[in-house]
Amino acid sequence: MFQKLFAVISLSALLMQPVQASASQASNGASEASVLTGSLVVYGTSKLLEASSELVVESVKAVGEGAVVVLKGSGEAASVAVKISGKVAEDASLAAGQVIKVITLSTGYLLEKAGQVIAFIPNEVGKALTTAKD
Repeated sequence: MFQKLFAVISLSALLMQPVQASASQASNGASEASVLTGSLVVYGTSKLLEASSELVVESVKAVGEGAVVVLKGSGEAASVAVKISGKVAEDASLAAGQVIKVITLSTGYLLEKAGQVIAFIPNEVGKALTTAKD
C-alpha cells in the first residue's frame, strides 16, 4: 500500500518539474518526494488545508533533524504546524511571511513554495493507502 502512495507522491513531484528536465533531474525529483513522506501535522487541523488555497508561514523552528513550520490561513485565526525534514526546509529557504500554496489531491495535500513541494499531508484516502491491512 505504501508503494502506491509513494508512486502518487513521486508522480506529483515529477509533474511539477519543468518540461525540459533531464532524466537525472527527474530522478532527483523522485528522491526528493521520498523525503516528503515524513511530513505530518504536529498541531492544528488539516481542515485549514481544505479551506485555504494559500497559507502564510508564521514561523519556522528547527526540531531535531527536521523543522516545524507554523502556517496560518489568510485572514483566519486558525493555524497548523507541519513537521518537515530539515533538508526540505533549508532548500526551500522558508521564512515568516512567505506564501505557501496548497494543492489538493485525491490522496491529500501538497504544500508548495515557488514551485517546490515542501510537504505532503495525506488525507483519509492517503492514510488508508499507507496502512497495511492483514
